Amino acid sequence: MPRESNAPRFTRRELLRGLAAAGVGTIVGTVDHGYMYQRHHIALTRETIRVSGLSDDLSGLRVGFLSDLHRSEMVSHEMAETAVRALMSERPDLIVLGGDYVTWGGGRSRRFVGAAAEVLAPLAAPPGVFAILGNHDDDRDMPAARAARGVAVLRDARTRLTIRGETLDLAGIRFWTRRAEDIASVIRGASSNLILLAHTP
Repeated sequence: MPRESNAPRFTRRELLRGLAAAGVGTIVGTVDHGYMYQRHHIALTRETIRVSGLSDDLSGLRVGFLSDLHRSEMVSHEMAETAVRALMSERPDLIVLGGDYVTWGGGRSRRFVGAAAEVLAPLAAPPGVFAILGNHDDDRDMPAARAARGVAVLRDARTRLTIRGETLDLAGIRFWTRRAEDIASVIRGASSNLILLAHTP
């Protein structure tokens, strides 16, 4: 009979908050007012995030973050293009995508999987473009469509980049990954320069 663990148990949200409090650069894609009310609102926000322990050489790193595109009958190619142009105008050092590229992963929205990948194709940054999945994305067609456009989809995975001569680890967890120990295993062994991507609607 397996021995019962006395290790503290955390929810996914508690773990992400704890990592952020500990100084891990955490980027979480969120929807404040919901798809029905915000689907026509495109906003460019500039934020300065202070990360304790970050290498001095990475200070001022410009990370472009785009999330919740929700490409569908109600979110046109032109609207999505506007968001892409706005992001590229900022000339980010690194681009990460936060998920929810379509309204729903299956059914009628499946035809927008390719369209979402196409409209995001102009995004480019020196070390590449990296993505995670949201709760509206499926776990098969969307990663394949993103990968076909040269975008690395991080599904409970971590990749190591070299930026400005410094190591930067970029980790992404699937929306469906809930156990704290599974999330912890993704970042175990990472460098002190770490960005964790998670989609939490």
